[in-house]
Amino acid sequence: MKRAFLPTLLATLLVLGLSAAAQAQQCTATVNCNNTCSISLVCPYPYPPCEIGCTFWSQTLSCTGASTCSVGTKSVTCDGVTKSCPTTTQCTKGGAWVKCGTTYRQCPNTCTF
Repeated sequence: MKRAFLPTLLATLLVLGLSAAAQAQQCTATVNCNNTCSISLVCPYPYPPCEIGCTFWSQTLSCTGASTCSVGTKSVTCDGVTKSCPTTTQCTKGGAWVKCGTTYRQCPNTCTF
């Protein structure tokens, strides 16, 4: 019974050691896109005089790889897969609306202060 236990114990320790070594080889890459923007608009006629606005905070991209990770100026690459920061501005303004990221605001028919 003792002889059967020892090889099983050694095999278990070997598997755990290989698993820990594989996990230790993982890498992570992170980049800040530096694409914060803020926009405001004074609502035009026929809307009541009021100001609307929104802010988009900077995005952070990251990835995890099994072997290779690198950081570019506006991108990260892990194991050959690249993620890039958006190249267009995240804030836009129309005649009676503003949009920052996914936040959209329209000039209201009434304005509360």
